[in-house]
Amino acid sequence: MSLDIRDLWQRVLDDQPGAWDMLLSRYTALVNTVALRAGLSLIDAEDCAQHAWMSLYRRRHAIKDP
Repeated sequence: MSLDIRDLWQRVLDDQPGAWDMLLSRYTALVNTVALRAGLSLIDAEDCAQHAWMSLYRRRHAIKDP
């Protein structure tokens, strides 16, 4: 099942089981690619991506437009 990003984001906000994992599986490659294309080394890109995901998770209730 492929959810619209708004539906998926609402599931994340509702703490539905598997929603965060679904978000990660959908967008991890994109986040990693952006970090690598910014010129970061593989290790730094992984650190950057992890920081981005953690920041998003911590501030998830402040996101107004997913």
